[in-house]
Amino acid sequence: MQAPDNRSTVCPLRLPAPTDVSGDAALLRFLAVVRKRRRFLLAMPLAAGALTLLACLLIIPTTYLSLASLLPTQTARQQDMLSSTLSDKLPITFDFMEHKEERVIMAFLLSLTLQERLLADPELLQRLYDRPWDRLLIRLNMQDSPSAARAIQEKRLERIFRVRHKTGDAVINLSWEARDPDFAARMLERVIEEMRRYLEREHVSDASRQRRFIESQAAQASAELAAWEARAPGAGLSLPRIQREIIAAAALHAELQSRLAMARIDEAREVVTFSVLDEPFRPVKKHWPKTGWLTAGAMALGLLLGLLLVFLHQALDDSREVHAGR
Repeated sequence: MQAPDNRSTVCPLRLPAPTDVSGDAALLRFLAVVRKRRRFLLAMPLAAGALTLLACLLIIPTTYLSLASLLPTQTARQQDMLSSTLSDKLPITFDFMEHKEERVIMAFLLSLTLQERLLADPELLQRLYDRPWDRLLIRLNMQDSPSAARAIQEKRLERIFRVRHKTGDAVINLSWEARDPDFAARMLERVIEEMRRYLEREHVSDASRQRRFIESQAAQASAELAAWEARAPGAGLSLPRIQREIIAAAALHAELQSRLAMARIDEAREVVTFSVLDEPFRPVKKHWPKTGWLTAGAMALGLLLGLLLVFLHQALDDSREVHAGR
């Protein structure tokens, strides 16, 4: 017979799982550090905002932006050429002749020719080099006197005069930034005037080149006709031959005169023109600096910098305490 087992059964003691307090401790430590350095954290964004506000009011020059919009006028000759050459032969449409006016106008607005003509104004050159450090360098002979060539090489005009044209949009937008609002509007008016002068007097279209060629050929035919009419029969030159040459020269002259008349019509219809949708205006509200946005951004950066400095300082203090404890 087996004796009963009088040993007591030991039940294992179950301890509660340790609570993860690292996140709460870190938050409490963060709040304690912020509370301890609250004056410094308050002073940093206020100082940054005050300095930025003073810079916007006293140092950064105030500029104004004048705007204008141009709309190129499409000629009817291009549409006639497309409809007559492609509509009867191909089931698809091509736009290689479209937007030609836009390309011509954009090419002139972005050209160095326009910059040279604008920089011929001494007032514009003076305004481009009116910054204090520019004047100081010129006085110290460390910088050459302002000139159109130098301003073009340094791309000074591109900083204040901008041309914007979106693909698929026919409107061309112009803007001019200057300290004087009247001067900004006046310079945009001059840009539009230079554009009109170029298109009316200097731009040579395909129709113009064709008209000049036909004109030269018609002049030669007219001279040849006059020469045959002035010749008299002589040795080796009979009267019937002179009459045949006169008839042929007269027919060629008449044909060229007819083509010259058509070329002049085509030239008149292929003139690149534009209309001013929005006239240059005198701006009233300043364009730069954006005082509110700059001040708010400076205060935000000042707060972030203050937090960074506070926690760096706290980390240095903790490392010193650890080394001192050892």
